[in-house]
This record gives sequence, C-alpha cells and structure tokens, in this order.
Amino acid sequence: MTWIGGCAIMSNDKIQQEEELVVLTSIYGEEWQTVDRDSHIYKIDIYQEHVRQIGNLRQLTFQVILPSDYPSSSPPVCELHAPWMADEEIAIITSRLEAIFRDNVGELVLYQWIECIRDHLNSLPEDTDLSLAESSGEKEQLKSEISADV
Repeated sequence: MTWIGGCAIMSNDKIQQEEELVVLTSIYGEEWQTVDRDSHIYKIDIYQEHVRQIGNLRQLTFQVILPSDYPSSSPPVCELHAPWMADEEIAIITSRLEAIFRDNVGELVLYQWIECIRDHLNSLPEDTDLSLAESSGEKEQLKSEISADV
C-alpha cells in the first residue's frame, strides 16, 4: 500500500489479490481458510473424491503465501502436504503448477492451481499405494515450493 497525500493507495497486485480471495471464498466456502491474513497465508484441504466417499481419506493440504508482486511478476509460494503421496507425485503436481504460472504470468492462478491439484488427485487410482518413495514407512510431511524463478 502506498500513501499519497494522506490517502492509502493499493497496488494493482494487492487489488487483484483481494479480488481473487473473494472469488475463492465464494467458490470454496469454508474450505478456503485464512491461516495468517497479515502474512498473506491461506490454505485449502483437497481430497481424492472417490476415495473420500468410501471413508479412506486421501487429503492434500495446499498452503499458499501471496508475495506482494503476485500476480504481476512472482508466483504464489506454495506448500503441498500429503503424507500418503510419493515424492514423484508431488514433483508432477509441482511441475504442472509451475507451467500454469509460466503460461499465465500477470494473471491470477490460484483457482487453476487448486483445480489442477484436484484433477490430479482424482486421476490417481484409489487402490494405488503412493507412499512407495518412503521405504522406512509413512511420511510425516511432504513439502514442495514453487520457486519464483519459473
């Protein structure tokens, strides 16, 4: 926010971010959560739908931090948490998110990212053991960050 003559002027990025947050809240309701408004951190839990229906939840938590120059030049910084998912699957999702941002620099991408993750989860077979990358047992947390160098 910039101050000119005692008046606060919001940057175009900030205005777009606020509009995007309103839209995401209207689409996802209480699923879209504010973790820390001052730090611009938000999250949503995304489930593999066909597995959710039979009671075996496969959840991926998508947490995002909005940098001050998003969407004009920097992507959101995201973390993907899915203890049941192999590192290779996280890498596939991360690569797709990076491609979406590269193809849409200057545009809002969070809705596209969420739906990309949802589509990927729902494309996975429900009976596949995706934790094969961790030989010593189940992972506690997987974290992947989209770099600003996309």
